[in-house]
Amino acid sequence: MAGATLAAVQWRIRELESGKERLEVEVHKRTRQLEEQNRQIEADKQVIATQAEELKALDKAKTRFFSNITHEFRTPLTLIIGPLEQVISEQPPATIFRRRLNGVLKNAQHLLGLINQMLDLSKIESGRLEIEVSRGDLVAYTRELTNRFQPLARKKELRLVFTAHPDNWETQFDKDKWDKIVYNLLSNAIKFTPPGNAIQISLASVRQNGVEFIRLDVKDTGIGIEKGQIEQVFDRFYQADSS
Repeated sequence: MAGATLAAVQWRIRELESGKERLEVEVHKRTRQLEEQNRQIEADKQVIATQAEELKALDKAKTRFFSNITHEFRTPLTLIIGPLEQVISEQPPATIFRRRLNGVLKNAQHLLGLINQMLDLSKIESGRLEIEVSRGDLVAYTRELTNRFQPLARKKELRLVFTAHPDNWETQFDKDKWDKIVYNLLSNAIKFTPPGNAIQISLASVRQNGVEFIRLDVKDTGIGIEKGQIEQVFDRFYQADSS
């Protein structure tokens, strides 16, 4: 009886030792797997860091490219604007021709402004693009911007109307930023309004919490936008109707 018990104990000890060996083998195997995974993670981090540096270098190269090509654009455009200003000032043409030349000049100047904005890429990336205000009549300036779109509106058989209350508003504003706002709103209104309709751009004085503001409205009878899509209108390049 004692011999059977001793044999059973010895068998149990061998089983435990065998189980311990299997466990050690499994732990070693799992440890190697974890070490390999850690090495892979570190390798991936290095790849990601390298890619990030490459993207940063690519962004810098892109900025340099835009800056270089912008300088190339500015020269011929300046050479266009110069003679236009000279023709208008030195040899006053007929009224209708002068009006058209003024339209060409203003749009050439606006194009030069857009090209100059490309030079601001480096300022944007460094977070140093600031508002540059100057004092002027916001109503008169907005009326002037609107008049630049009259030939395009007439070409599309649209009636473009500008109204303002009050008739003038002397204030500090950034002309460059205001250009962007008005140009984008009017160009889209003209683009999506069917011929024979009207577009109205208006400025009005409003008061909120005791502070007086000026409000800009652009109204048209175009295809419009669904209420459910209103929140997306400030998403870059978002277009409600993909057609």
